[in-house]
Amino acid sequence: MITFADLTTKFKEYNENETELKKLIKAYLFAENKHDGQYRKSGEPYIVHPLNTAYNLVKIHADCDTICAALLHDTLEDTDATFDELKEEFNEDVAKIVDGVTKIKYIDTFKSEKDLKDFNNRKLLNSLNIDVRSIIVKLSDRLNNMQTLEYQTPYKQKEKAVETLGLFVPLAKSLGIYVLKDKLEDLSLKYLKPKDYNDIESKLLNSSFKNKKILEEMLSEISSKLKDYNIPNEIKIDFKNIYGIYKQLQNGKKFADITNLRILKIIVKEFLDCYKSLGLIHSLYTPYKITDYIAQPKTNLYQSLHTKVFAPDEKMVQCQIKTDEMNRFANLGICAFYEDNANLQTVFQEKFGLPDSIKFLNESINDNKIFISKVKAEILTSNIYVHTPKGDIIELPKNATPVDFAYKIHSEIGNNISGALVNGKEVSLDYNLKSGDRVKIIVKESPTASKKLMKNAKTYLAKNKIKDNLN
Repeated sequence: MITFADLTTKFKEYNENETELKKLIKAYLFAENKHDGQYRKSGEPYIVHPLNTAYNLVKIHADCDTICAALLHDTLEDTDATFDELKEEFNEDVAKIVDGVTKIKYIDTFKSEKDLKDFNNRKLLNSLNIDVRSIIVKLSDRLNNMQTLEYQTPYKQKEKAVETLGLFVPLAKSLGIYVLKDKLEDLSLKYLKPKDYNDIESKLLNSSFKNKKILEEMLSEISSKLKDYNIPNEIKIDFKNIYGIYKQLQNGKKFADITNLRILKIIVKEFLDCYKSLGLIHSLYTPYKITDYIAQPKTNLYQSLHTKVFAPDEKMVQCQIKTDEMNRFANLGICAFYEDNANLQTVFQEKFGLPDSIKFLNESINDNKIFISKVKAEILTSNIYVHTPKGDIIELPKNATPVDFAYKIHSEIGNNISGALVNGKEVSLDYNLKSGDRVKIIVKESPTASKKLMKNAKTYLAKNKIKDNLN
């Protein structure tokens, strides 16, 4: 069981500030006092939950305010603590983070529990534009809830798992926090599809054992080759997470045919060493497919070179080549900025596409249910990534059209659209774009309201802008 001593020991590994340590102790004692007499379904004192929530975050070097908020995250919801009290005892940032994750419980105000849940989820999503650390605390909170889901009823287990896959996993992915995303996915599958989960886990363990020798041989050979060319490196053996395998099986693949099941993560020091290493690996093993996420990073800041190569046993191994810094961002996403002592909200507003998109939908849609469904469908879904003629990456939901692309760039480009070129070829305005497409919009000289555009638009943003133009 995690103790507060474990938390402070881990905290002091990266933060020796005595003032902040005292603040952490104060937050723990405050939460312990407020939750006194409260117990979890497991029978443990309630304070065990916020303590574990905080410990998840101290492992990724979160700042003092985030960890304090994690310790206090249920005080506004489940005790007599108030916002002003948290603000006075700690600071306004801590109070705002806690308020962002706090659900209201007044069911009489709403027609159903579903309406109440939609309201609370909207409140949580809007906290992204106040302090993104609220979402980080919420993801850690949800992870601990999923880790202790065995004490809930089967109905509650499935309900939590569905919500986690539908909302919290996409949020973690959008923020690049894969260290939490993968765990949330696997725990959700464990309760939604226990037979599939156990079957894949068994096959993965068996496959790991069988593949270990091959991967260790490749590791040794690659490491030796890189050192011959004075490229310091660290190589780790990894396997795709259970949920990722499950999704590929659902798409018709057989376990033996999953080409990115086996992964070698090659960590180097310098940027150019990534590309040098790629060439040296290809001198050892025949490449099958290369993807360059360094030249074209994902919108959640993920960078890496991916190459699938034929291993000595004639099966595929995925090699991921990245620097130490890229590897940190690959695991932690926005949380990697904690180590730079950066203002996470400023980073979030400047480097991520979520804030403006959430803000636009929030200002445009009154109905909570519709708001949540649009956020899930258009922002937190498995999106596509297309390019402008200059090579800039634009993120859009699946099945988006050139009309959606145009309005994502700018309203006037959308209003003036007369045609589109995709990969140099003219396409219709209802063409479904695909990841990797290069899109050029053909514009006319003066804007003309067109109801035809509405039929070709798939996103709420594009439809709303067309409606404004028509009016």
